[in-house]
Amino acid sequence: MLNQPDKTITINPLDQVTPLLIISLALQGAAVVLALRLIPLSGRGLAWILLSTAFLLMFARRGISLLHSEGYIASEWEHAMATEMVALAISLLIVVGVYLISGIFRERRQQSDKFERLALHDLLTELPNRAMLLRRIPELLRDAKKTGHDSLALLIMDLDQFKEVNDTLGHRTGDKVLREVARRIAPVRPKGAILARLGGDEFALAMPNAAARDAHDIAQRLRATLSAPVDVEPYRFDIGISIGIALSPRDGLDAETLLQRADVAMYMAKQLNSGIEFYDLSQDTHSVERLALTSELRRAIEENELRLYFQPVFDLKTGRANGAEALVRWEHPQRGMLLPDTFVPLAEQSGLIKPLTDWVLRTALARMEIWQRAGLALYVAVNVSVRNLQDLRLSTLLSELLLQHNLASRWLTLEITESAIMTDWPRARETLRRLDELGLGIVIDDFGTGYSSMAYLKQRPVRAVKIDKSFVCNMAEAENDAVIVRSTIDLAHNLGLRAVAEGVENRDVLDLLMILGCDAAQGFCLAHPMPAEEIEKFVRTWNATTDETFASIPRDAEAQLRN
Repeated sequence: MLNQPDKTITINPLDQVTPLLIISLALQGAAVVLALRLIPLSGRGLAWILLSTAFLLMFARRGISLLHSEGYIASEWEHAMATEMVALAISLLIVVGVYLISGIFRERRQQSDKFERLALHDLLTELPNRAMLLRRIPELLRDAKKTGHDSLALLIMDLDQFKEVNDTLGHRTGDKVLREVARRIAPVRPKGAILARLGGDEFALAMPNAAARDAHDIAQRLRATLSAPVDVEPYRFDIGISIGIALSPRDGLDAETLLQRADVAMYMAKQLNSGIEFYDLSQDTHSVERLALTSELRRAIEENELRLYFQPVFDLKTGRANGAEALVRWEHPQRGMLLPDTFVPLAEQSGLIKPLTDWVLRTALARMEIWQRAGLALYVAVNVSVRNLQDLRLSTLLSELLLQHNLASRWLTLEITESAIMTDWPRARETLRRLDELGLGIVIDDFGTGYSSMAYLKQRPVRAVKIDKSFVCNMAEAENDAVIVRSTIDLAHNLGLRAVAEGVENRDVLDLLMILGCDAAQGFCLAHPMPAEEIEKFVRTWNATTDETFASIPRDAEAQLRN
């Protein structure tokens, strides 16, 4: 039997290196993936990492090959093993290094993102802020030009009556209102538009590729979202919004100009009570004048440039002058004597109505104290705005002033318009209740021009209604006006209230009011507004000749006005 040759199994030592090669390549791939995913590098930076790795591996292999050629590494297996072990070590080193470096970059990026968000976003509403808006508007304009359009609409929105919320209930409640407003208007933002909070109660919306019609439609939707009351337990607020719109390129080509001009339009919307206004070049001069006048009015209040005039109110039953309406005047250094119509609306819009009303109340009560010490019994009526009526601290201020001047509350009457009462009836009712508890007289001013809700009128602590002069002035010639005046007098008497007529400018109107049973009247036919120093003498002289005074009033109003 022949012997079979031995079968020799030859093992290639390089095959044992293959797993190391695979692991090394996997680790090198992992290093590249980590570099791509974790380190925010540019293409140049990534190329540098890969090139450095390749050079490192190449020099390592060349070094091992040199050792092999010099006999320090004897076999091919040792040569291959050493090469791959070095490659494996380098790959591990790269993976660990990339991981550590990526952690540093990731932490820095998170901090940078956080700081950038703080710098460019409003913390309260989490909307972009003014800085972000100024950065994004040029980008929106550039993007619009690339698409063949260069139009952009910028809307500035300012909440109406928000300052009273902060002043009366504190900033915490105000912040809740602002968050709710931001939550409501955010869904109205068109795709690609930027909604930002500029500060305070001002918001802005930048709309690329938007024409005037588009901007107006969005503005109407924004106003509609705030038409429903805002609930911040336990309060409910009616928060309106005034919107000004500027269009690019028509109104400006840069962010600052568009912001300024949209702001001008917004103030016009407030002044005209229109809700929405587009920028008009003719308004800009007025806006500059308005801003200057606002600053001057603030100074005038602080530096006592205001003057208080008094127009007597006459009892038509006795013919005596037993009251006076306090009317503020502004003795402007350059513009001369300014009437309330010039600056009171400005005070309403700028938030100066509260210090202005405080000044009127303090001055009027101080003058009343002087009159009473001189033996002159004269009640004074002071006009109170809707913003004053929403201030729950008004009753506290009046209580302190009455005590300070040692005056009984019956000598002070507050005149409040119907619209002021109905703007926020729940809070107005609470303020009126507190004022009534003090014993103050409440008169509804401009009666017939507002809501005229008979149900509410019956519930209010009111002593009189003041018939608006638009009905009184021409009632002797206009039958419809006479019917309205007569009906108002009858209504007041049926509710147990007094009826006061303003705007009596001729004797025929005065005679008709007395025939209709009106209780009191004031107007140029009877007496003009006069400084505090003059009214005391006027009232004493008038009341001393009560039986003759009404008879001496001329029927021609112009004759009286010339005197």
